[in-house]
Amino acid sequence: MVVLTADQVFETRSLDVWRQRADRLEVIRGRLVALGDSIDVEGATVVVADVDGGDEAELRALERLLRRIGAWPPVVAVTKASMKASPAA
Repeated sequence: MVVLTADQVFETRSLDVWRQRADRLEVIRGRLVALGDSIDVEGATVVVADVDGGDEAELRALERLLRRIGAWPPVVAVTKASMKASPAA
């Protein structure tokens, strides 16, 4: 598992949750727009990318990452909006 984030809280939570569950856990500190073209996903089972959904450059970087790696490993894009709790129905 590869986790890419510039958010210290997200990094800490990822480590807390996945450290014991993932065979291999690599946390890469930084923004997708700066590091997305150089991330090595060889051997990863999943990529979790913390993306600033309001930043067009971040979204383009996510698109480039998806094109570069193809169908494997799967990529989970997490945005601040997706991390907020859903309102009760």
